Amino acid sequence: MGLLTQTEVIETSWRVVNAVSVPVVVDGDTGYGGPLNIMRMVRELIRIGARGILLEDQTWPKRCGHMRGKSVIPLSEHVEKIRAAGEVRGDAFFTITARTDALEPLGLEEAIRRGKAYKEAGADFIFVEAPRSVEEIRKIAQEVPGPLVINNIEGGRTPILTLEELREMGYISIGYVL
Repeated sequence: MGLLTQTEVIETSWRVVNAVSVPVVVDGDTGYGGPLNIMRMVRELIRIGARGILLEDQTWPKRCGHMRGKSVIPLSEHVEKIRAAGEVRGDAFFTITARTDALEPLGLEEAIRRGKAYKEAGADFIFVEAPRSVEEIRKIAQEVPGPLVINNIEGGRTPILTLEELREMGYISIGYVL
């Protein structure tokens, strides 16, 4: 819903990073602006000890990935954001997950095209949000270079599969929210 600012996300991330002993990947939403905003966010997250960021290609304010009525920025704009994140990261131990929400507003083929472009731009993980069927999950895994991320949310649009089924298809980073 866009209630937090980039500064609030960074401050909260610092608290989490300092409270746990596991690597923390921060949901950077849309990055709170253009490539310069992304560069600042990545620089700050690396400074506080976070180990990664997830960046979405939705327009701002964003919506939950399983909601209707989403819209996405042009592919070229998100490619520039991913490149900016990679430039700042350098050789730091910091992962970049590129998420596309293009499936619902623009279709599966566009979501796959974006996944490929984001990987080429330097993303470590690709996340095509809210596949609506097992067939779409498989097609994404067959056509988008991995590693791939998927989430399973009770009541969401994506069919819930077992960890084993998803791993067999090529998804290695899997979030479960029950």
